[in-house]
Amino acid sequence: MEEVRQGAGAGALPVLHGRSLQPRGHLAETARALRRRCADRAPPSERSARAHSRRPQRGRHAAGSGGSHLPDGHVRRHARRRRRARDLRAGARRARRAVPGGRVIAVSQAALAAAIEAAEAAGLVALKYYRGGFEVTLKPDDTPVTQADREAERAIVEVLSRAFPEHGVLGEEFGGSGNTETRWIIDPIDGTKNFVRHIPLWATLIALEEHGEITVGVIHNPVTGDLYTARRGGGAFLNGERIYVSDEADLGRAFLVHAGLRPAHGTGHWEGFLRLVDATDRQRGFGDYAGYSLVAEGKAEIYAEIYPEGAGLKPWDLAPCKILVEEAGGRFTDLSGRATIYSSSALATNGRLHDAALALLRP
Repeated sequence: MEEVRQGAGAGALPVLHGRSLQPRGHLAETARALRRRCADRAPPSERSARAHSRRPQRGRHAAGSGGSHLPDGHVRRHARRRRRARDLRAGARRARRAVPGGRVIAVSQAALAAAIEAAEAAGLVALKYYRGGFEVTLKPDDTPVTQADREAERAIVEVLSRAFPEHGVLGEEFGGSGNTETRWIIDPIDGTKNFVRHIPLWATLIALEEHGEITVGVIHNPVTGDLYTARRGGGAFLNGERIYVSDEADLGRAFLVHAGLRPAHGTGHWEGFLRLVDATDRQRGFGDYAGYSLVAEGKAEIYAEIYPEGAGLKPWDLAPCKILVEEAGGRFTDLSGRATIYSSSALATNGRLHDAALALLRP
C-alpha cells in the first residue's frame, strides 16, 4: 500500500494553459437550467422563430467591416460551420432513433442535466483527495484504485439514482446492478495513474446507454474545469461551446495521438501502428479521455488505443468518448471497424481519415 500526499501549500492549485485549475462553480446551475428547459418547452413555432433570430449571418466578411476579409483562421471556421449545418439538421432528426424491435430512444435533456450534476458531485469528492492525501491499492489486474475512486462513484450513483431510480448502473469500482436495457456507465476517475501522480489530466466519465446505444455523455475534469457534453442528435460541446472535428483529409498532414507504445507492442496491430506512424505528420501520446477530446475539438485527427485482446479497454473507459467524437462529426470504432464500446481497443478519427487509418492498422 502506497500513501501519496502533497506537501505544504497543497491548497493552491497550479495553472494549466493560462487557466486557474479550479472546479467550475456553474455546473450545478447548468444542470438546473437544462431541467427548466425540459419543464418549460416553448411551442414549436416559437422555438423556430427564436432559432431564426439567433442564426448568424453567413459569409466571409465580418459584420460592419466594409467587405474586408476575415483572417484565414476565421474563414476556415466559418466555412466549417456552413459545411456542418447539414449535419446538424440531420442530427436533430436523429434525436429520436429507432432500434431493433421497434423501440424508440428518447434522448433526454433531463438525463444530461443529471449527468452534469453527478459529475460535479464526483469532482468535489475527487478534488478533496487530489489536494490532500490518499492511499493507493492495486486491483487484481494491477491497476491502481484510491478512496477517491470509490467515493466519487458512490456520489455519482446517489445523484443518478435519485433522478432516475428505474435506470441501472455499470461502474468501474462497484460493477453492474439493475436495469441493463437503460443504464448509466460510470468511470469516477478516468486516468487514476495521472491522479495519483498529481498530473491534472484525469476526468469523471458518465454516459447513458439505452438499448445498446450511447445517448448521453459527460466528461468533466474538475482540475481544469473543462466540461464536455454530448447528446445524441444534439451535438458535442466544451463548456457550452459547440465543437467539431477537423476537416483534414490528407493522412500525410494528420496529427496522430496514441495511448502508449508498450500496450500496443506485441499485439497483432503493432506493425500496422508503425505504418500509421510513418504515414502521419505528427505523433504524440495523450492517454485516457484526453485523446478523444483532442479529436472532438479538431486539434488532432486520429486517436488510437491499442491493447492486447481481453486485457485492455472497458466500456466505462469509452462510453462518453464515443458519443462526444460522433456528435462532433467524427467516427469511433474498434480496430475491426465496429462502432462499439465493448472491445479492448479503439480508434477515433475525424471521419475522413478513418478508413485509411483502419486499413493501415489491420494485420
